[in-house]
Amino acid sequence: MYTYRESVDLGTSPLAAADAAALVRRLAGEWDGAGYDLVARNCVHFCAALAAGLRCDPVPPWVNRAAAGADAAARAA
Repeated sequence: MYTYRESVDLGTSPLAAADAAALVRRLAGEWDGAGYDLVARNCVHFCAALAAGLRCDPVPPWVNRAAAGADAAARAA
């Protein structure tokens, strides 16, 4: 079960509002629900892609540590 931990400030984007909206439209096409995977392509991965596209600070590694560990274990098996 998910337990809220804290908000993470990723800074401010230098993009204009129109550019940010275009980014969200592009990502909406790339991140459809059919491609969701709990450990390899989840909501934190989407947030990382969004933050990178917005040129904000990266999502801290601890945010997705459980899924990253599960993904590494699955790949090793």
